[in-house]
This record gives sequence, C-alpha cells and structure tokens, in this order.
Amino acid sequence: MRKFLGKDSFTWFVGVVEDRNDPIQMGRVRVRCFGWHSQEKTNILTEDLPWAVVVTPTTSPSTQGFGHTPVLLEGSWVFGFFMDGERAQEPCIVGSMPTSFMNAQNQRESDQNKLARGQNTITITPDADIGEPSDSFNAQYPYNTVYQSEAGHIKEYDNTPNHERIRERHKSGSQYEVRPDGSKVTRVVGDNYEIIAGNDSVKIGGNCKLIIVGNLDVTVGGTCNIVSGGNMKLQAPRIDLNPPGGGFGSPNPVLTDPPVTYPRNIQTPQQVAPGTPANSEQIDPAYEPQPPANCGEVPSRNPYDVGAEALALGTSAWAETGSNPNITALWDEIGYTGSQYADETAWCAVFVGAILKRAGMSYIQTASSQAYKNYGIEVPLDELQQGDIVVFYRDGPNSGLGHVGFATGVKTATTIEVLGGNQSNNLNVKNFRLERFNSSGQQIWGLRSIRRAVNCADGTTPAPAAGTTATAATGEGGSVT
Repeated sequence: MRKFLGKDSFTWFVGVVEDRNDPIQMGRVRVRCFGWHSQEKTNILTEDLPWAVVVTPTTSPSTQGFGHTPVLLEGSWVFGFFMDGERAQEPCIVGSMPTSFMNAQNQRESDQNKLARGQNTITITPDADIGEPSDSFNAQYPYNTVYQSEAGHIKEYDNTPNHERIRERHKSGSQYEVRPDGSKVTRVVGDNYEIIAGNDSVKIGGNCKLIIVGNLDVTVGGTCNIVSGGNMKLQAPRIDLNPPGGGFGSPNPVLTDPPVTYPRNIQTPQQVAPGTPANSEQIDPAYEPQPPANCGEVPSRNPYDVGAEALALGTSAWAETGSNPNITALWDEIGYTGSQYADETAWCAVFVGAILKRAGMSYIQTASSQAYKNYGIEVPLDELQQGDIVVFYRDGPNSGLGHVGFATGVKTATTIEVLGGNQSNNLNVKNFRLERFNSSGQQIWGLRSIRRAVNCADGTTPAPAAGTTATAATGEGGSVT
C-alpha cells in the first residue's frame, strides 16, 4: 500500500541526473540515487530508473504553460524525497547541489560559474569610432548572480558594491549591458530589426552621433519636419531633391527659388534663321541677378573651385543621355522643374547659375547664355582670371545664341580656356576662339563679354580668388548652344 508523505515518514535521497528526455515532456528526469540504486549501470540500466518530477519555486505556476521550465542537465547533483516512501518509485527533486571538478591544472575547482566567482570570461574590444567605454566588469564573489545556459547564453545581475550592473548576452556575442552609472551599451553582431506598431518617442538629453558604414534609406509616409536650433550642414558630392524614380515626393516639388517656365530650345539650324532669336528668353533684358535663398549661410567661394568639384565626378557623370539626372538636377537647382527638360536642352547657362548659387554668388535664373552679358563686374581681357564668366555669341551678335562658362585663367592671343557645361554634350574644359569667321568672311563667333561674379549679399563684392591651379586643355571646343 502506498504511504502518504507527511503522515507516515519522509524518505529523502541524493543522486545524479542521467536522463532528461522525458517522453511526456513534463520536465522530469531520471536520477541514480545513492544508496538506493546500484552505481553499476549494468546492474540497473538508466532506462530502468524511475522518472522524478522536479519542484519549481512558488513564483512559477507550473500549469497551463505558465512559469519556468525545469533546467537540469545530465550530471547535475540533486536531492529530494520519495513521495511513496521506501517504495522509492516516485522520486521528487527539490533542488540541485553545486559540486567541484578537477581542472586542467589537476586542482579541485568549484563548479560555480566563473563570472559569479569574479573571473571575467568575456572579452570585448571597445569601438573607438563612437567612443564605446571599456568593459565595466568588476564582480566579486558572492555578489554576482549568474545564469548560463548549456548553449552559452548568459544573464548577470551583479550586486558588487559600487560596481552594480546587468548584462544579458547571446552566445554569438550580441548583448546589452547596463553599467554601474546607469549607462547602457548594446552590441549586435548580426542584423537588427525593430518594429513598432504604434508611436515611438525618443528624447536625447545630450549629443547624438550616428555612424553608418553602408547606405541609409529613410522613408516617411507623412509630413517630415526637421527643426534645428543651430546651423544645419548637408555635405555630399551631390544632393538631389525629388530625383526621378523616387517612391514618395511630388513630381512638381516646391523649390526654394520660385520656378519659371522656359520653353524647350531644341531646334535645327533650318528652324532658326541667322540673326533671328531662337527663343525670346535668350535676349529678354528683364533678367536680373538674384541671391540664393541661403545667401549668407554658405561661405563665398570662387565659382571655378565649385565648378571643378562638379568636374571631378568625371565625364561619364555629365554625358547627355536624354535624361541624365545630374543635368536635369541643375535645372531644379536654379528654380526650374528639371524633369520637363531633356538633357539636350541648352544647359550651359543653367550650369553657370547652379555653380554661382553654390558658391554664394548672385546668379540669374535663366537658360540663356546671353543673359550674363551684363552680369556682375565687367573685366578686360588682359585682366582675365580663374572663375571669371566668359560670354560668347554665335550667328551674329544679335542672334541671342551663344555660350557661357567659367574661365580657367589660361588664355592665348586667340583663345580662352573654359570650364563649362554643354561643351561637346558634356561638362569639361575646352579652348574657345575669341572670334571665328566663315568662308565668306562673316564673323560667326565672338567673345561678347567677360564678367566677374559678385557676392549674393550685396551684388557688388567680387568673388574671392580661386584656390585651384588652372590646367591647360588641348583642342578647340566642340558644338555649343
């Protein structure tokens, strides 16, 4: 007859876990109990040992899947009692007991986790790019409460006086640590995904530093407001606003400078008679220099220095393909809607306007090369310097046609070297003659004017001297607009 615990007797045991693969998955284990089971496994096989239930703490309900699952491993020393008394067929485990082992130095060592004994087994190299602090481990026995799974996952609740901290670590090395001063360090060795179904609010009381080695994509489905109490800097080889192919945004963005309408100027020679304006805008005297919206917020620079930065992107970046985004973006930059214009549309003056704007100089919102004939300060040919604007005409001085670009500072008695757009359908540096005649002796090309850029703030202060060295080019300029 089965005895009832508490009424008859208390029969306890100490043993070693040999099997935890409970067929009914209740967390039971098989235990070889000292003095009750033969230590020779050939006499009593492991599979013949009775299954022992494992007691969990009162903080674990142990019902309907709630609470903690028992964690015992083969080799764990445990103690408990037999619920059926001396029949010893219904063991119940109350707890486990730490032991010791012989280490590699043939010394007896505690089976307690080394982290709990004040030995740091985790090595981390701080990230110098963000100033990550060094490891704050300074645990002392017996203050560090440690849990380590058999796979190597670790939890630490360190109560060492003046060195209190929390660390949770995945075996891969991903972890977070709350340091003694309350600061938190998080490391993820793989990818990181965070999904927030509702709202999210973040307040940073000090400074924020973000380093992204790869690319950054930010998508905002609604309104995006960015407010800065101080200066705001955007630095990149190229900055596009609403580029073609974007998902969000408007195909007709509201630009800083109000847009104007400019008819396409793609015409064959048969459509334009010599001496006849190809487009009324090209000789419209109403075009006046204007300051960029950020005038005074960007340092004044020589236009040649800024143009050389665009040139450094390479000729392949500026080749006319029909819709080269680098070229159409120039139209956006000075107030047009660039997507309305193919990149074959005359863009030499558009390039000049965009570069002047970037340099903090006054510029003209126009695609007409001839609009710059009276711009800024007039400069004699013998005083030409790097960054001056050179204006040429073609098909006669009254045709409204021609070319405009920036002088490199290199000239001869018959040529001027020019950095400009729409030169042989690209952005480059080429030599242009001061004058050219046809076979009948009629002048079909000529230098109209040399102008020095002026500061956007007052419209009179000349551009500062260039900081680059002029590089001579060979050959004569190709087709221009």
